[in-house]
Amino acid sequence: MFHGAGDHFFAQALKDTLPYFLGAVDDDYVRKRDQLRRVREQLRSCERKLAEIAALRGEGASKADALLAQARDAGLSSVTSASWEATVAALQTVASTPLANIEATVSDGAEFSRLAGERAQLLTEHHRIRDEIDMVRAFEQDGRGFSREATEQRARLKTIGIFENSTPGDSCPLCSQALDSTAQLPIVDEVKGTFASLSSRLDSVVRAAPQVEKAVTELDGKLQAIQGRLAKNRAGMEAVRTADERLAQTHDDATKKVHILGRISLYLESLPDLPDTRALEQEAENLRAQASGLEIELSDERVRERLESVTSILSQRMTQWARDLGLEHSKFPLRLDLKNLTIVADTADGPVPMARMGSGENWVGYHLIAHLALHHWFVERARPVPRFLFLDQPSQVYFPAEKDVDGSMSLVSEDDRVAVSRMFQLIFNAVKNVAPGLQVIVTEHADINEEWYQAAIVERWRGGLKLVPEDWPRNQ
Repeated sequence: MFHGAGDHFFAQALKDTLPYFLGAVDDDYVRKRDQLRRVREQLRSCERKLAEIAALRGEGASKADALLAQARDAGLSSVTSASWEATVAALQTVASTPLANIEATVSDGAEFSRLAGERAQLLTEHHRIRDEIDMVRAFEQDGRGFSREATEQRARLKTIGIFENSTPGDSCPLCSQALDSTAQLPIVDEVKGTFASLSSRLDSVVRAAPQVEKAVTELDGKLQAIQGRLAKNRAGMEAVRTADERLAQTHDDATKKVHILGRISLYLESLPDLPDTRALEQEAENLRAQASGLEIELSDERVRERLESVTSILSQRMTQWARDLGLEHSKFPLRLDLKNLTIVADTADGPVPMARMGSGENWVGYHLIAHLALHHWFVERARPVPRFLFLDQPSQVYFPAEKDVDGSMSLVSEDDRVAVSRMFQLIFNAVKNVAPGLQVIVTEHADINEEWYQAAIVERWRGGLKLVPEDWPRNQ
């Protein structure tokens, strides 16, 4: 449909820019879209650097947490950190403690108890969140069951439509037989009321579905965070238990502390020279917030609604022109598919894209009406698009070059001559309707013997007269 769209990157560029040229988005939207692209690139760069640093650390983060837990248990530190940088800083502080001060520190062995208490709280929170997820999933399942049942009941109640023009009486509106006057039969209004109530409740269930899924997603995120904290807690408890077992035979508290200090010093000496990532992490967080704000402003839903309005107007025009040309599938509504950059006919058996619409005559015709409809819209909405369309021999499927003797089309059938004339009349009328806003330039073999056609001819390249003259130098 569009020249060069066979290339993936060119096709994507068309999809990205068509909303702007069609007027579905304004200049500010385009500026913010470009800003969002730059912010995402910067965020990817930050995340890549952080991932590289994390890879260099390897298992250092968990080992640092374990050593700090042992130091807290021995009374050498009281720091509880959340980041790797803060943990290393705390270990450096512990390692700098003079040996003379070791005796002054008191080990109360309370770190394991603190970690055990923390684990109990985390497990309680873990169970609570799992229960919430189960309840939300159960609610979602109940909603789906209700939706299926309600849809079936609503379909049955739709038969109320047959009573639209009937009035209450003593006979059946279906078979006209008399009804038992003593029978308690529901009146039409009661059935209608039941139908309306059921439809309203069903719509409420449908509207609630996205909120339910969002709640499950949020709870899953919290559950993963709790699981991460449990893993860290378990590593700390294991480190404290290991240290206590290793020094179980030692009653000298100072010896235990010196042992832990030695392990901390050895770890710090083996650390690679890694940069402080706190500034980089803060930058990444700021970029994420900026990208999130821009994504909200550039809501795809708003753009989609405006594009649907534009394509609906274009579809009406294309459908009418397709019928004027007598194209295949023109009895069905046509639409411009901006996602796949093609034309689609919405038939009773499903959508039919242009690639499945058959002959070359159809393809030429559909190309023509699509480009004329787009240029009409560009002119009417004063969009920043050049106001001309260049067509090279649109009649080729009817009047190939090998049949061209003098352009008279004497070698083609009457039906083909009528089809060519009809096609050019469409082009002339389309230009006339938006004159002087659009120019269509055509290079063509066919020379239709009609006054309106002859009046539009600018040059005839025949009998040795060519666009590029023969006497022009060929090797320059």
